[in-house]
Parts: sequence; structure tokens; C-alpha cells
Amino acid sequence: MTTATDIWHRFEAQRDEIDKRGFTVVVLGYSFNLFADAVNSLDTVSPNAAALLCRATVESAGYLFLTRARMPKSSAYKLDFPRDLAGRVRWVSFEEIISGLAERGVIKNELLKVANRIKDDGNFAAHLAARQDSAFDREFTLRAKAAKEGETIPFFGSRVMVTPEEAAANVEGTGQILLALTRAVRKEMELADPSAWT
Repeated sequence: MTTATDIWHRFEAQRDEIDKRGFTVVVLGYSFNLFADAVNSLDTVSPNAAALLCRATVESAGYLFLTRARMPKSSAYKLDFPRDLAGRVRWVSFEEIISGLAERGVIKNELLKVANRIKDDGNFAAHLAARQDSAFDREFTLRAKAAKEGETIPFFGSRVMVTPEEAAANVEGTGQILLALTRAVRKEMELADPSAWT
């Protein structure tokens, strides 16, 4: 299995290749920090924590990318907060963020699947107890029904945690999504001020 250190070093090397000057940290800095925490969780064999942090990383990176715009011929950014009809900043769902990234062509095909898996695993870890109760209730209901009909059904169990392998795949996928966003931020920065990249 790929180690957390391998994932981090590969991510940093690719990010540095895309953005040698580190300009994209202005937009994605919070997300890079969350990703470092996810990698550390994987390194300490805390797969549920890694799943939660991967979900938070992807959500925050997508939100930051979609709500920041580089001003033409400037190093300044315009903050474009999503608002409700009363004018208040509104909460944006993970699904809406991923949809926005897909519409802008930042993530597509395989990365969309990865983003949804990261969301599902993060949600699973965040709501573990309730999901377990729901799964047990379904199983007990099916067993009781089968017993009334004189049948038996095999124990099918339920998922009890995010596995270390799933967590590693999520951390790896989160890194790929962050790299896609880093490329997109760089592209927008180049369009706004090409001289900054020469």
C-alpha cells in the first residue's frame, strides 16, 4: 500500500511543478492545510479521521475556488460569496460545489466519481452511529420477517468503519482533486495577469 509520506511527497512535487512560486496558496491555502491533516491521519492509521478530513478538504477547496476571482491585471481577488434571497451568505452543499466544479470543467469523469466517493466515506465516518443503528434496524426487521415465515437469512453485517485502504484511496483522490484545482487557479491567474508567470 502507498504510504502517507509517499502521497504527500508526490502531491507536493506535482503542486510545485504547477505553481513554482506558490501563488495558488492565496486561494487554496486552507485546503492545503486540511489535506496535510488528512495525510497525517492516514499516517497515524486513523482512517475515519482521514475520510472526514478528505471530505472537508474537497469541499473547502471547491468552495474557495468557486467564490474567489482574480481581478484583471491585479494580484487582488474579488470575493463572490453565495447569498440567499435576503442577501445573507448562504451555506453551499457538497453536491452544489462538485456540480459547479464540473460545470467549469475543473473536475470531470473519474475525478467526479472520486469526489462522490470521498463525500460518501466522509459522511459515513461523520454519521457512523446513526448509520450503524439504521443498518442494524434493517437487518433485524428482515430477520424478524423471515423468522415469522419460517425462514432464516444469513447474517449480512454492515460496514463498521472506513478501512485503511479506503482512506488511502480517498487521500490519494483528494490530492488529485487539489492538483486539478491548483491547475485551474493557475490558469485563472495567468489569464488575469500573464506577467506574473514569466
